[in-house]
Amino acid sequence: MPAKILVFGVDAMEPKLIHDWIESGDLPNLARLRARGAWGHVLNPPRFFSGASWPNFYTGVSPARHGQYLRTLYDPTTCVHRPLRPACQTNPFWSGPDWQRKRAAILNVPYCGLDETINGLHVADWGQHDSQNDLSTLPHEVAEDLLSRFGCDPVGDCEGFECTTSALSDLRQRLIRRVQRKRDMTSHYLAGEDWDLFLSVFDETHCAGHRFWHLYDVTNSRHDPDAAATLGGTIKEIYVAIDRALGATLRFVDIDSTVLFLSSHGMGPAFDALPVFDEILRRLDGFTGRHPQYEERRARRLATARAISDFMPNVLRRGLAPVRQRFGRGHLRDRVDAERRNRRYFWLPTHDTCGGIRINLAGRETTGMVQPGRQCAELIEQLTYDLHQLRDGRSGDPIVAEIVSSADMDFTGYVGEFPDLIVRWSKASLSWIESPKIGRIEPVVVSGRSGDHDPSMRGIFFAAGPHVTPGLLPDPVRLEDFAPTISSLLGIQLPDTEGRAIPAVGPPAH
Repeated sequence: MPAKILVFGVDAMEPKLIHDWIESGDLPNLARLRARGAWGHVLNPPRFFSGASWPNFYTGVSPARHGQYLRTLYDPTTCVHRPLRPACQTNPFWSGPDWQRKRAAILNVPYCGLDETINGLHVADWGQHDSQNDLSTLPHEVAEDLLSRFGCDPVGDCEGFECTTSALSDLRQRLIRRVQRKRDMTSHYLAGEDWDLFLSVFDETHCAGHRFWHLYDVTNSRHDPDAAATLGGTIKEIYVAIDRALGATLRFVDIDSTVLFLSSHGMGPAFDALPVFDEILRRLDGFTGRHPQYEERRARRLATARAISDFMPNVLRRGLAPVRQRFGRGHLRDRVDAERRNRRYFWLPTHDTCGGIRINLAGRETTGMVQPGRQCAELIEQLTYDLHQLRDGRSGDPIVAEIVSSADMDFTGYVGEFPDLIVRWSKASLSWIESPKIGRIEPVVVSGRSGDHDPSMRGIFFAAGPHVTPGLLPDPVRLEDFAPTISSLLGIQLPDTEGRAIPAVGPPAH
């Protein structure tokens, strides 16, 4: 019997490109799904959206509840970042007591740690973008069978590939190979049992968007016509491979199944001041001298070594972990963390299109030096003014579009660990950054990303099934809405969720 519900997830597949390539005939399986089902746009978590998108999806709650927007969380008692363990502080929707009577298979959902309570199959961290964990499965013995059938992740860390044509060509081939292996993996486990829910996520579109956007987009400041002659079609190739994987997966469902295709969030050109943001904050706070972060070049020289380690056996890789921590980014982060204890405010990571600022607040941070109340309010007022004075040196355009206080956002559950201010960058292409207070700062490119996300970007979903009402939804849905929607299709009412079941996807199936 086919799966009752099939969820085919894709990470950061840009909706505009989906529609364009549906119209050109390059994505026939998505075209058929859109034509016969309901579809709509998906709102992402504001400001924290990139790292919080999938946790919002699988928990049905916002970052205020699940506490995740990165794989690490700031600890005010030590002024350093610590790994999130478990990966998310709220259980996934399929772990509830009513789900124990349902058979579920969950494959490669981003930022989702292994669920020990699942009644079925869980595969975590095989071939995922931005993963820091080894493959894990439940049942545990599935891992050995999976590796024997489908091998190790052929990509590893996509950020570890240099920006040369030969390196990007190698990355392109590896991403396509990984789509094909995930397709085969999905088909194998989908065909192996009668599932109530089968959920599999592909995230090769995420890596492709980050690394190949400048080769697709001829207006991008980093566009290279010579490299684009051979690699300009890479993003489209990955999308076509995903569409074919969807087609292969749909062979295992029938007209009584509900099929849900979901792309979490979009992709576009990368415009941000993040590489020098903490240096900006240092200068605004009166610090001079060399910033520890400018040793990033040293960390970048280890990118090749890190990429190689991704292909090593787990035992050998774990043995080298202390070396990587001592000489890689972990060592750099320790130096940055040590300096911030002596500053009134400092940068906290959120994602590339927004920068977080943490106030070194007395009574909250161990080394706090800013008094709550009037002193803190005056500091934030001055800092906000200074940030709005930042300009692109060539055009004179402001580089800051918006500054939002976390106090104005519903993050009460984790406000002690979250940034106090969120700075959203404008879409200015930077030459250099200047203001009367900081002088001039040259931009520093520390990654090979030419594509990135923007808080205004939306995801997209298509749904088809016996109870689905076809057509475009008049209003966008939220990622939190999918947990109660999927649960309701199996007659399960999900308690304590911030989402609402999507009416067009149909009534509970019995």
